[in-house]
Amino acid sequence: MASLYTSNLLALLALFFLQVHASPANSPRSLPARHSEPFICPVADIERTHCLDPRDCLYPNPDSCTSFIQCFVNADGMTGTPITRPCAGLLEWNDNLKVCIFSELSTCPHRG
Repeated sequence: MASLYTSNLLALLALFFLQVHASPANSPRSLPARHSEPFICPVADIERTHCLDPRDCLYPNPDSCTSFIQCFVNADGMTGTPITRPCAGLLEWNDNLKVCIFSELSTCPHRG
């Protein structure tokens, strides 16, 4: 019984690892960022952080409260490619915490 539990736990951990570290270009939930004006990844952030921390290079989506923009460093190491990432369910982006969160706690400007 313990070995079955251990096997299941290892399988779940492997799935979690694969989900977290999946290539953004191959993710079915990743869409190229599209808005009225193209989003340009801030060069200063890329130079300063190289987008290495999971919360680096994440930005609010000016077109939607229910998604955010994640920049990935290009091969030149100085520019980035923006990818629009959806929040799960009805969650909204909180730019202070750099996570999707309940709408009451989001930093998205709400229209009255």
